[in-house]
Amino acid sequence: MENQDDCVNAKIVKRLDLTAPSEKLKFAYLEMIAESHGVAWYASLIISDDVTEIVFLKM
Repeated sequence: MENQDDCVNAKIVKRLDLTAPSEKLKFAYLEMIAESHGVAWYASLIISDDVTEIVFLKM
């Protein structure tokens, strides 16, 4: 949907943006949640040119 004629304040448009967090940030959150619950769980994210592979390391 377009903000025709700038009818909506730019600050409101920015705050309503639905941009997803990066994969790195999502995994950082998951690691913090696991740590806070006493679970030894770590994820390393390996990104190549054409494939994203998620490797879970259980410690």
